[in-house]
Amino acid sequence: MAAQRRFQSFADFYPFYLSEHGHAACRGLHYLGSSAGLAITVYALLSERYFLIIELDIEQRRCTQHVPYGAERPYRVQFSTTPKVASRPMVSLESKRILVNHADVFMGPVLCNVLAEHGAEVIADTHALRTGDEASQIVADAGEVHVLVANLSVAAPSTAAAEVTEEEWRDTFAALVDPLPRLVHAVLPQMIERRAGKILVMGSASALRGMKRASTYSAARGAQLGYVQALGVEVARHNVQVNAIAQNFVDNPTYFPPEVQADERFQARLQREVPLGRLVDAREDAEFAAYLCSDRANCFVGQVFPLCGGWVTR
Repeated sequence: MAAQRRFQSFADFYPFYLSEHGHAACRGLHYLGSSAGLAITVYALLSERYFLIIELDIEQRRCTQHVPYGAERPYRVQFSTTPKVASRPMVSLESKRILVNHADVFMGPVLCNVLAEHGAEVIADTHALRTGDEASQIVADAGEVHVLVANLSVAAPSTAAAEVTEEEWRDTFAALVDPLPRLVHAVLPQMIERRAGKILVMGSASALRGMKRASTYSAARGAQLGYVQALGVEVARHNVQVNAIAQNFVDNPTYFPPEVQADERFQARLQREVPLGRLVDAREDAEFAAYLCSDRANCFVGQVFPLCGGWVTR
């Protein structure tokens, strides 16, 4: 019967092998491959001849070598690589149909690419979503929707609070807030009937930290997050998860275009206000969104996740 021991790295395994078999055997033991994050399984087979079996997972490929030990001469460990399984992303969105709104702006382009890379069928919509009929028609045309990603954006006004006009206020809410209940009204019935679904809002951390000359924009983004929290607890019993990413200082062409990033004053602000010291990469954001769209995230209910390099932490 085989005795089994498990090692987290080659560095953990080597002293064990050395103590068991001495320096003579170790002279021929050469490790070929990466030493980071490997799981090594060693089986000592109790028989007339002992064999060392090393299994390593390297990028989802299995490397196995049977090495006789206890023999007079040392043996060089060489690894052949044969596929363990077909390579797949850790987060799988296979068989999921994901509707992404405003797919041509804000986080839309990178979201569509990353979600598709994880196996989703992405329905990229670019309508303005200014009327209720428009939202209903988009969902009707999409058919079965497993995940709705509400990626809504508008140019952020920078008006002093005392000078905000009724038109600015209404236009900002019309772009960021009003589409949400319309989209939910259109997509939620099928999710409830199916007892499965997800709604993810790409929101803003501006709702979580006060900023000068941003009262209109922050209020609208705050309304988004309040809606997510209320809706999330209401529909959780139907196995529908509603959550939001509250982001800021994330690389995207709508709010941080190249000309803004190239400005020395912006770079100074980045170092001053963002503990991370850089913009969050767009793919980092999109990968987190992909996770929240997956079945691995079924436990999150009405939650708001700040993603802003530490600009806010809760």
